[in-house]
Amino acid sequence: MSRAELTYHGVMKPKPRTMRINPLLAIAALGIWALIGLGFATDNEHFFGAAAVLFGASLTASFVVQGRRSSAEKAERARVWTLGKPARAVVIDLSSKGGGTNGHPRIDFELEVSAEGEQAYRAYTSVTVDRLAIPRVQPGCTIEVRIDPNNAEHVVIDEKLTYPRPG
Repeated sequence: MSRAELTYHGVMKPKPRTMRINPLLAIAALGIWALIGLGFATDNEHFFGAAAVLFGASLTASFVVQGRRSSAEKAERARVWTLGKPARAVVIDLSSKGGGTNGHPRIDFELEVSAEGEQAYRAYTSVTVDRLAIPRVQPGCTIEVRIDPNNAEHVVIDEKLTYPRPG
């Protein structure tokens, strides 16, 4: 399913980003609290130890899941940048709901994409932008993008503007 939904204006708007909670991590969190409760109720230190082990395992699992998700996103951006159709886009609007990496903000872009020989259209994407590149991605600025050959609504902005930078 696409990240976009139809608005009353007929323009495709992105769905707001929501915090995704892995069900297995939620179950682990409940298990941790249950073990802590049992530890207090029975005055048995083994339950506290088991809670600590479960906490460490769930923390490790969350880092692994996030790392894989980040790697998959990076690989997808690289695929589109390599195989995608070159185009230019004017930044119509941008917003940030927080997040990012190492002080580099995660920004939601509304773009007007123009590929040679095709009619311009609106596209939406979200990417972590290098904080030094923020002046180059303000509304009205033109940036290089690539259009996904499998889905024209999916565009990738110039990787020189993103964080971490390639190479």
